[in-house]
Amino acid sequence: MRLRSLVLASLALAAACAANPADPSDDSGTLEVNTRLTVGAPSLPGFTLAVDDIPERSLAPDGAIRLTGLSAGTHQLRVSGGGPGCTVAQPNPRSVLVAAKTVVRTTFEIACGVAGLVVQVATEGGSPDPDGYLVSVTGETSRGVATDGQVIYDALPPGTYTVYLTGLAPNCIVLGPATQTVTLAPGSIAHLDIQVGCPTLAPGSLLVGVSTRTIGTGWSLSFSLLVDDRPAGSVPTNGYVIISPIAAGTHSVKLVTNYPGSCFISGGQQMFSGLATVTVPPGGFGRQTYGVLCVP
Repeated sequence: MRLRSLVLASLALAAACAANPADPSDDSGTLEVNTRLTVGAPSLPGFTLAVDDIPERSLAPDGAIRLTGLSAGTHQLRVSGGGPGCTVAQPNPRSVLVAAKTVVRTTFEIACGVAGLVVQVATEGGSPDPDGYLVSVTGETSRGVATDGQVIYDALPPGTYTVYLTGLAPNCIVLGPATQTVTLAPGSIAHLDIQVGCPTLAPGSLLVGVSTRTIGTGWSLSFSLLVDDRPAGSVPTNGYVIISPIAAGTHSVKLVTNYPGSCFISGGQQMFSGLATVTVPPGGFGRQTYGVLCVP
């Protein structure tokens, strides 16, 4: 009787196994992808998620999606969408290791929202530019600004921008780096100040301006000036000096630095020599500007 019971139990187990074969998902895993909106609101309804070669699927900017039946191993995830002004925190794409019979979770942080930039211009000197200047920002149309005024960009996508002035009168010089960079985070507002000098220049004058940028030098820079090989005083590292009177004609001008390291013409790879030739027209003034970059 006992043997007959064991046989019947074995037959019942075999039948059950035949009716319910092993679940293939036993060797697969589950991936849960979460998104967290850290700043602002998306400019479009949502985002899309791509996993390996699986077609993209919708993903809410503040939500989760669960993918089951993924093979064990490493999978590539990428989140995209959301429209201009939305950024997904790195790494994106990213690699995620899925183990069998486990649930793996990963979170993408998302920030949405345009940024703002306020450029404030101030002018010193006795002869300001009568028609003001133009503010140029990377990827944007140049905008006019008064000699003492501001221009506001209120809908810039997050990113890094280069800002500079154009349209300066011949007697005007930017007192500082000719170009400046600013990085805008989603939803942020940055302020950038630009100082301009517009001195009054008498006939028979020479205006020499310097804008300097240093990278990791830790050195207190100073400049001196030679005009026609004769000392002509010092020049501010970000400023100007006026040589007057000076005869009409062609003159050699050399800017000399006390820095023992390497200096370059700002924005290029050309070594800085400081030597230039300037013409002072009869009844007018000459002008020479230097953009200098010094590195260790």
